[in-house]
Amino acid sequence: MDLNINININNKNKNKSIEEIIDILSLEFQQKPLESDFLLSLFYTTIFHRKSYILCNPFPPSFIDIPTTTQNKTSTITQPQKNFESLRSAFSQLPNVNSLSNKETLSKLSHQTLQALYFILKSSDGISVKFIDYKKFERKHGFLKDSPDHLKISHKPSFVFKVKYNVNSNNNNNNSNNDNSFCSSSNNNINCNNNNSNNNNSVLVSSYHEKRHRKFKELEKEKGSMLGYHGSANENWFNIIKGRGFSHQFVSEECLFGKGFYFSSDSKVSTTFIKWGGNGSSSSSSSKNNNNNNNNNNNNNNNHISELWWPNSMWAKKKIGFLSACTLINTIETARGIEVMATNHHQSPHVFTEKDRSLPPCYILADNSEDIRVKYMLLFSEDISNNNSKNNNIKQQNTKPILINQHHHQQHQRQQPMIDINRNSDDGSSNDTFIQRANNANDSIMVKLRPLFRFLMVVLVVFAAHFLLNTFKTASKKSSISHKGVFY
Repeated sequence: MDLNINININNKNKNKSIEEIIDILSLEFQQKPLESDFLLSLFYTTIFHRKSYILCNPFPPSFIDIPTTTQNKTSTITQPQKNFESLRSAFSQLPNVNSLSNKETLSKLSHQTLQALYFILKSSDGISVKFIDYKKFERKHGFLKDSPDHLKISHKPSFVFKVKYNVNSNNNNNNSNNDNSFCSSSNNNINCNNNNSNNNNSVLVSSYHEKRHRKFKELEKEKGSMLGYHGSANENWFNIIKGRGFSHQFVSEECLFGKGFYFSSDSKVSTTFIKWGGNGSSSSSSSKNNNNNNNNNNNNNNNHISELWWPNSMWAKKKIGFLSACTLINTIETARGIEVMATNHHQSPHVFTEKDRSLPPCYILADNSEDIRVKYMLLFSEDISNNNSKNNNIKQQNTKPILINQHHHQQHQRQQPMIDINRNSDDGSSNDTFIQRANNANDSIMVKLRPLFRFLMVVLVVFAAHFLLNTFKTASKKSSISHKGVFY
């Protein structure tokens, strides 16, 4: 389901004062610096992307210009417009998270910017992120459990964030001032118009999301679920987590196994679809010179560098890539390869259909976006100055991806396998070749067969030793008989 949010907002009425917002933001930056940096950086990639109008969703209402009519003058705009220019200017001047934890620093920001920060970090959609320990994630989900030791090092994420969906989001701090417009939902749209009853506005917005989160939980309990990994470009994730989710709007018709959203139960397969992002050049030049950015991206094809990262992020000097671990409802419409196992399943066991068997063994093909939730975000970072750092080897390992090539459209929030050797992504970067992906498939098979080879070698050695021992005993016996004949 696509969620389109249209907001007409009057800035005169706010649920929270600027002083309250500053207090809340200061505490948020102090207590959750990693989570704050994570969300702000993802948002930053959307507003400086050349397709920002599509990707930056939801959009901060404080930067939406609305028509105004006075006694002597009529507004030049006839409908609400997203003011990307002002938003980019404001975020290009944001200091780092450590500085933003200081109330004095926050007080120097414009009211618009403060409201936008509050909207991103404390919105009433009931969605939040939490930094968790990698070891905890590894133990719970068996991440890289059957992988060789060198892959356990090279494919280890630098940070793991858990995405939380609050089914009681209409209380506490989730009553965001930025959702202070009266909202009603119909036909998968939310239309918001300002009125004077601002105390109930956040409740209306959060109630919509609360119902969605609760429905997903109920379906997961009823039908069971599975964990699937999905790689995509950095600029897609803010929209996926906080906006439309996995949207059919971006799904290509040219899919080898059918239209839908592609996942893998094997994280090593999905890491081949991570699209690395970097800080490249200055943000101001990015927003003004898209053509130059395209040329710069072409120059960085070999490094898989795409859009800009927030310059004041703690990861600003690194190349960044994300892999999501998503919960998928085990419905009859969700096809899965024969190696994918569902969990928490109390209905009749899933019978593998012909479509299931046509998929690669570890693939999952989901058709309904409402059956997908991002559960974890795995952040991989690579030092730009050191291409051999211990956290950067994923890109090098990805030179041998899976057998089936996938068209990786920069805007498409999906993984769709395609046999297309020469297709380029829309930013000019070339996809990995079919031969490289075949090599990776062979490597994967060899890794799985390695224990069997070792066992066969041991059996062969034991058999050979036994054969040689018997041969020696037989020869000794014959020699003894021969000697007896001579002396007697």
